[in-house]
Amino acid sequence: MTLAHHHAPSLRTTARSRGERGYVLAMFGLLLVPLLLMAGLAVDVGSWYNRASDIQKAADAASLAGVVWLPDEAKAREVATAVAALNGFDDADPNITVTVAQSTKAPRRLGVTIRDDRVGSFFYSELGGRDIELSRKSFAEYVTPVPMGSPRNYFGLGSLPTLGGPEYLYQSVNPYCTDKVNGDRHQSRHFGGVCSSALNTEYKPSGYEMYIDVLEGRPASMEIRLFDPRYNETDLNTVISLPPVCPSSPYVYPTSTTSGWTTPGTNSTLRTIRGPLQYQTRNNSTTNTWNTLVELPDGVTFQHRTDRLRFRSPAYTYPADNTTGWSGPASNSTVLNLTGPLQYQIRPSSTSTSWTPSPPTSLLTGNTYSRRGDWLRYRYPTYTPSVCVPQSTTEVEDGPDQRLHSGSEAFRAEDITYRLYAADDTPLDDTDNLPVTGCTRTFSLNTGFEYQYLGSRRWNTLCTIPTTAVSGKYILRVTNDTNHPNNANGSNQYGVVARYTNASGDGLCDGRTDDVCPRVYGKDAISVYANTSEGEASFFLAEIGPEHVGKKLKLELWDPGEGGSQIQILRPTATDGWTPATFDWESTGVSGSPATDQTSISVTGNRFNGRLLDITVDLTDYAPPTDNRWWKIYYEFNDPSRPNVTDRTTWSARIIGDPVHLIEEN
Repeated sequence: MTLAHHHAPSLRTTARSRGERGYVLAMFGLLLVPLLLMAGLAVDVGSWYNRASDIQKAADAASLAGVVWLPDEAKAREVATAVAALNGFDDADPNITVTVAQSTKAPRRLGVTIRDDRVGSFFYSELGGRDIELSRKSFAEYVTPVPMGSPRNYFGLGSLPTLGGPEYLYQSVNPYCTDKVNGDRHQSRHFGGVCSSALNTEYKPSGYEMYIDVLEGRPASMEIRLFDPRYNETDLNTVISLPPVCPSSPYVYPTSTTSGWTTPGTNSTLRTIRGPLQYQTRNNSTTNTWNTLVELPDGVTFQHRTDRLRFRSPAYTYPADNTTGWSGPASNSTVLNLTGPLQYQIRPSSTSTSWTPSPPTSLLTGNTYSRRGDWLRYRYPTYTPSVCVPQSTTEVEDGPDQRLHSGSEAFRAEDITYRLYAADDTPLDDTDNLPVTGCTRTFSLNTGFEYQYLGSRRWNTLCTIPTTAVSGKYILRVTNDTNHPNNANGSNQYGVVARYTNASGDGLCDGRTDDVCPRVYGKDAISVYANTSEGEASFFLAEIGPEHVGKKLKLELWDPGEGGSQIQILRPTATDGWTPATFDWESTGVSGSPATDQTSISVTGNRFNGRLLDITVDLTDYAPPTDNRWWKIYYEFNDPSRPNVTDRTTWSARIIGDPVHLIEEN
């Protein structure tokens, strides 16, 4: 076996190792300072990042806290500034600036900027560096409930004439004790029977709510009108006065037997007189004794010697203006012989349009006048008859067919209450709004209607909002009578109009094209009755603005489409253009549920009777027109046994997501 030999290091190797150890020490000494500087800088940069993060978080918290107070910008600024201070950034600090302002791009958006002018450091300042400035900005916005049912200043007028034609859609509320299966999701107290023990868990004591826009700078006071606010299915019979029927005879003549006479002539020439008038004759031309008074009816003539005849006309009047009642001129130059009483005018030629004199010449009873027919026009007076018979007719307005089920006197006795609440500075909390004085009315069976409007006499006024009242979104709440439960199904159809008191005509307007139109629309849910004699119809459903692009629209239809064939959801494509939207849907206990990428839903066989239909629409590629953001719902009824659209249902719409959220604004 061979063993390896161990050799000791040489003197040269030992000397080189000692020299290298000195080199490393020197290099370490040279690099220590920059390494310490880099480490210090890393600590400072990390500190600055942490400070910037704290500023951003404080700005986010401040904008989220303040935005809910818009449009009260002063209040929003106060709250946002206070929240920034609670998070360590007090605007009272001379080094801290908190700027709060409403966005110029969106009225429901608030921007908060926090700037710290003196952000210190651990090492940088020790090396002669200055404090740096850091600032961060945050934008938050809130989204109000999706407007539903109407882009106009009215909602629920059914078959009444409105802009673009009738809506064929009524707002509707069922009595308290009715069955939810009949279509009222939130005001029917029971589910599964009338006045049964099973309670509807979705019953809302606050009733149905709608918003009424009371605009800043509105041109006049605004009247809130209610169409058929109480249940009344009976016809309205109204006696209408007509002009009296007056006989052609007798007429009103002077009461004295000696007054008003046209005196007899001076010769024996025959004179023809024409009624209506009274006349007397005598036996010779010198006696003052006159024979029996005779009344000559209208159009009848009598002829006698002028010296033995006297006559008088009944009371008469001519038209007050100079343009009506004229006969003539004739088409040729044949001479016309006129006998009064009448009025006439002449012109200088057969083509002239200038008639003189003005006022016209009056030809007294029995007097005559002759003139070329093409230069002459004349008119007869209107006589006052002595006996006129008053005339009238009964005008009938059919009662709307509001009883959808059995109905009874008990149902008709149900009271419906309308309460108006003023706008306030908490747009996301409607529970604290205060009622408007004088704007609460309860309508019962015997409440009388007040006036005629839009061709109907079923109108009452809730109240009038003056121009001095606070502006904003007013809330109208409609509730049934919880103290008067009855055992009858049915529903009460009604409508609402917000009309300026100085408006001309019917005062209806469209908020899509009129900036001062006081819109009326449903909030959260609308309870409606669709009714048209056509086999298909579409109705305004919800307004979806561009701020919702990329989100999801959630629609809930309670008990929809009974007796129908299909339903579609239509998205706007132009000012007056819509196209079927693609959506997903589901409904518990319904065959085919859930379904995706649909453009229509079959509702045959009362498929959704007493069920909730959930529809989800993806808004990723939604591009709303600038002047039409209203979606529609389309009904088709092609069953020969039920050819008309008649559906009692409840619709709701919302955008999935937090109504108060942070956004980016460029």
